[in-house]
Amino acid sequence: MLGYSFDWDRCVDTTDPTYYKWTQWIFLQLYKHGLAYKTTMPVNWCTSCKCVLANEEVVEGVCERCGAPVVRKEKSQWMLKITAYAQKLIDGLDTVDFIERVKTQQRNWIGRSTGAEVTFKATTGDDIVVFTTRPDTLFGATYMVISPEHRFVKEWQDKLSNWDEVAAYVEEAGKKSDFERTELSADKEKTGVMLQGVAAVNPVNGNHRGGLRRRGRAEGGLYRQGRDRHHGQLRLSQWAHRQGRHPRHHQMAGGERHRPRAGEL
Repeated sequence: MLGYSFDWDRCVDTTDPTYYKWTQWIFLQLYKHGLAYKTTMPVNWCTSCKCVLANEEVVEGVCERCGAPVVRKEKSQWMLKITAYAQKLIDGLDTVDFIERVKTQQRNWIGRSTGAEVTFKATTGDDIVVFTTRPDTLFGATYMVISPEHRFVKEWQDKLSNWDEVAAYVEEAGKKSDFERTELSADKEKTGVMLQGVAAVNPVNGNHRGGLRRRGRAEGGLYRQGRDRHHGQLRLSQWAHRQGRHPRHHQMAGGERHRPRAGEL
């Protein structure tokens, strides 16, 4: 007989008002202390269910429930500013009895780094603010990378001579998950498209023939510097999908910043 071994007097019902009044109370306390805020974020959007999916619910680019294609879509939602506790979390690792390998993994996941914000002027007059841990390499910057979701992409549509190519790249990037876009496998080919018609001006030498480049992936949309000098213009890259627009890029005191990880709240 179903339910025979269950004690229905000892269950948790999240739809019970006596339960969710406390989750609402906790949220209100976070909001009052400035730790809950509303912003737009790229999410996994099922084109059939018309709802947001977790990364685990997206299997090979489709919804695990209905099999419909899943795309990246900007949606307004509430966020928790856990970045405000990055240093506290790091310091707390010294007080717990974890093996050193686990502590290192935790520090890498938190990802706090020290650096500076640098403002690049676009030839359109717009400011592009990036965060870098190596401002001393700015003189060697050769091109700037921004994400397909960056608001400037649409704003510059009438200035881009290759808009059809850019639009196709943006659409293709929207079909990929965070993991697919930030995967670091050795045979992973990095992709991108030049924004023909707009250039970024290097703030230290005034050079606007190029953008920024660096070997490896663009950490959060920061610049990348390489041996091959590309005297091109602004480039669009899936590797920079968090540049300049991700609300979790929260600057900390002393120029320190937390780099978010995929799937983080």
